[in-house]
Amino acid sequence: MAPFSAIAEPSAPAYADLAADLLPQTEARLFRPSEEALPHRWGQLDAFPMLQMVATSVPSSSDTIATTLSAADLPAMMDLVAIAKPGPFGPRTPELGRYLGVHPGRAPRGDGGERLRLPEHVQLSAICVHPDARGRAHMG
Repeated sequence: MAPFSAIAEPSAPAYADLAADLLPQTEARLFRPSEEALPHRWGQLDAFPMLQMVATSVPSSSDTIATTLSAADLPAMMDLVAIAKPGPFGPRTPELGRYLGVHPGRAPRGDGGERLRLPEHVQLSAICVHPDARGRAHMG
């Protein structure tokens, strides 16, 4: 399970409602449009900018072949996650949807997958590219 949370507004009552369903010391991840003061008993663990994108077209061909990843690929996926640090990703994250990867010779160069699928949209998750393969059209 991913610890994403939401509140309607950054108010003390909204944070109190959020806390009502959390165990003490449980992480709640919020996507906030700007820095906001946190109420008493809340602490910020980390903050980083996030980029939301929507693909308007899909390339017709590529030299790089992505394969569907399975449970057997989990150790390599976890190694790449440790290097690329895409955000929340745990051992059961690939159960949320289909994950694809580019692992030439079983060395992970890049992978990512589905977190949520709606009829018109697919939310992609944990897009990882090994630092040695970044900025290149081919990850092999």
